[in-house]
Amino acid sequence: MASPSGIPFPPGISMQDVQGLGQSGMAALDPTTKHIIKFPFKDEERANCNREREIYQRLERSSLPRPSSLLKFYGSTDHGILLEYAEHGTLRRYLNGSTPPLPLPTLLSWAKQAAEALQFIHANGIMHGDVDCRKFFITECLDLKVGDFTRSSDATPEGVRADISDFGSALYEQVTGYLPYPGLPQDEKERMFRQMEFPDLTTVEVKGIIFPCWAGHYTSFAGVLEDIEQHIRALLGR
Repeated sequence: MASPSGIPFPPGISMQDVQGLGQSGMAALDPTTKHIIKFPFKDEERANCNREREIYQRLERSSLPRPSSLLKFYGSTDHGILLEYAEHGTLRRYLNGSTPPLPLPTLLSWAKQAAEALQFIHANGIMHGDVDCRKFFITECLDLKVGDFTRSSDATPEGVRADISDFGSALYEQVTGYLPYPGLPQDEKERMFRQMEFPDLTTVEVKGIIFPCWAGHYTSFAGVLEDIEQHIRALLGR
């Protein structure tokens, strides 16, 4: 069914079911299955949806243990891909409704869940390509899930480092409530990061994880996870 705007809604889906909008697609809650169906605005933009479907299918075929923090994939239809519903929406939406900083146990738990999913993705030869708080989703039980692979591609060393650096920025946003260098154009932010000119982390929680992500000290998410787990042990007094 097409809306007055010409958007090709899948059967049984209307504007009131829409949960989120992206650059080239919509995510709507199917009222019957309670799954998210993600579909393109226009048929000519279906390539992004097809790419994401292929990434999910590739991850489903993996022989490696699948972390629970990867958004579940339920297959696809002619209209789009079927995904797990995260009741609280994106992490950014959740943060916008909260007062920073997040409690440290929650922050570390979500950081661990995100890093586990991203490590699994990289281990399968895929880079996420767009790691930020809009690509992390929060369930009703307040677990974090990683999704949205519209910009993913085969992993390269540079791509892995970029995902890790972007993970540091997502962690920074969770701690402070805002992105690094808010208000600056994206190309200026990228220039500053290339020159190792990072935001001041003096009073920022988990700066011992954020800074190494930005500075390129980690070569994989295995190192990130090791430091997150060390912070968790310290928090628990072990």
